[in-house]
Amino acid sequence: TKRPRRDHDAAIIHACQLKESSSEEQKKSLFIIDALHLEPMAIISKTGVESNALAHPRSIQQAVIDPTSLETINAGKRTFYALDETKNSCGHCCVQNPVELQQLICDSPFRSLLESRSFVELTTPLCALLNKDWLMHPQMKHATARLLAGAVLLNASNGHGIMMNTIEVY
Repeated sequence: TKRPRRDHDAAIIHACQLKESSSEEQKKSLFIIDALHLEPMAIISKTGVESNALAHPRSIQQAVIDPTSLETINAGKRTFYALDETKNSCGHCCVQNPVELQQLICDSPFRSLLESRSFVELTTPLCALLNKDWLMHPQMKHATARLLAGAVLLNASNGHGIMMNTIEVY
């Protein structure tokens, strides 16, 4: 008898070894796999046991047309210093910038610089601080310059941004 095969999402969950993970974690993984344009493929053993792997649709198509044996590709050893200094190999340690800013960073010609920095949105108290009258509080021009140096002003409606490299106080 033929065993029923996994559906699309179940095959991805199986390939990523996420069966015991929370549904939220599974949904995030499905989104990431979809964004990477990967598709699941079934690998059926001689005994009929199904395993799943992820690949680009063209790779799957080629494997189905010309089935050959499967081999693993082991990651080569790398020293810590061989890793790109702006990127971390651990996904849990990566800097998480606001979602609105991530697309701007990806499209920027200064991507490597921006990815090495962490950004936060201005909080309501910081906005209130920036809106103080500089005539009544002359020290605010120095605090404002310090706060906004290196900032990226982002227009969320159209995705355009301005990077402030330096600010001079007069």
